[in-house]
Amino acid sequence: MVNSVEPLAEYRGALAALLLSTFLTALAISSVNILLPELVSSLDASYAQVQWVVVAYLIALSSFLVIAGSLGDTFGRRPLFIAGLGIFMAGSALCGMTENIGMLSAYRGVQGIGAAIVVSLNLALVRDIAPSEHTGRVMGWIGGMSAVGTAAGPVLGGLITGFADWRWVFWLNLPLGALTLLLTVRYLPRAMQGAGQAPKPFDLMGASLLAIIVLLYSLGIKLKLEEELLRFFLAGLALVLLVVFVLVERAKPSPLLHLSLLRDYRYGLSYLIQFIVASAVMTALVIGPFYLISLGLNLSMTGLVMGCSPVCVMITSSFIGRRVKLEACSNLTSTGVLFLFFGSLCLTQLSAATGAIGYVACLMVTAIGYAIFTVANNTQLMARAAPEQRGQISGLLNLARNLGMLTGAALMSALFDSVTNASALGVLTPQLAETGLHRVYACVSLVLCVGLAVRGYWHFREYGEKDGIRTLT
Repeated sequence: MVNSVEPLAEYRGALAALLLSTFLTALAISSVNILLPELVSSLDASYAQVQWVVVAYLIALSSFLVIAGSLGDTFGRRPLFIAGLGIFMAGSALCGMTENIGMLSAYRGVQGIGAAIVVSLNLALVRDIAPSEHTGRVMGWIGGMSAVGTAAGPVLGGLITGFADWRWVFWLNLPLGALTLLLTVRYLPRAMQGAGQAPKPFDLMGASLLAIIVLLYSLGIKLKLEEELLRFFLAGLALVLLVVFVLVERAKPSPLLHLSLLRDYRYGLSYLIQFIVASAVMTALVIGPFYLISLGLNLSMTGLVMGCSPVCVMITSSFIGRRVKLEACSNLTSTGVLFLFFGSLCLTQLSAATGAIGYVACLMVTAIGYAIFTVANNTQLMARAAPEQRGQISGLLNLARNLGMLTGAALMSALFDSVTNASALGVLTPQLAETGLHRVYACVSLVLCVGLAVRGYWHFREYGEKDGIRTLT
């Protein structure tokens, strides 16, 4: 009897650790977005400066995702996962002790490095511990817990800033991180993939090139619109380094990134559509607080309103995850993008006169679409992944997601600011915020049209193959 109970207890404990880590990394993004108006006044910073608090985290997160995934495949995912949790907690503590907007952004970068390690290994560890028949269900739980963290962030951030200092938003990560660390050390299996084999040499050159490429892209995206010359320079340099990276990886016997993971259209298009969807979804997190405050809501109420959408994601993810079948994932992915597109179209017509209720109603549609897309896309990719490549695939999937979030946060917030002059928050009237919202979501709708075209090409390739596609198991 003991033998039958202990593995079950270990599985549940390990799953709890992964779910909590998902919650933490999602909380670290959404809880800070709600603070942006408060940081403008508290730290005597501009709208552009406080955006770096969001962007620095995303840059660090994006730069280290694939590197961390490859390190996990090479040296073992469990010890690296534990190290990532420690770095994340250290970054959180430093953020809570700073008095300067520049240092806060820098410490958010430290937090982002730890989050990159945790996020890149999370999905891979799911496949390590979960039976194959439970993959869709667990992916649904992971998506749901991410939504819980995203939902809790605005609520907790709004409540904390309403009754205490904003720094408690960062300090809250410490007890939650300690609990996650305790569960990880106690329950996550110690066996390392490839046990008994000599570790492969780590591709330091490839890792350095990839981190620089992501950094150059991220900085170029964040620059102001008038700095076009520097934008082109950074984009050109990133492109040159990307070519060098491909040549280096092709020549390496043990590359950081197996390029076959990009040549296969089922992988490559999945990463592309993940990027597009993430850029669309991130828009609500950076625009939402300013739009809702313009309607007369305080920070606490704004947090509660913004939390409605992620709660919808949580419920939908759990429902879809329990019922999803691998053979249906492709159609479900397209369905999710369609929901996102129609929700964005609704937001282009939203009137400020409808208040917060109208805003939430539109976001419900996008929330359902995002949940359906995430569960189906993640399940499909990770179910196909070979054990020795799960870290890389998870890292690439999360890299596409976070580059999309970074792009959405930088470009859409810049567009909103240019239309509304959100830097001067006191003059942001409901009518001006409505105009900014319409312009932003018109762009989001166009981006999602590209996503629908990508999904159409996917289906064309699927049904056009003479000998069919190998079953995703």
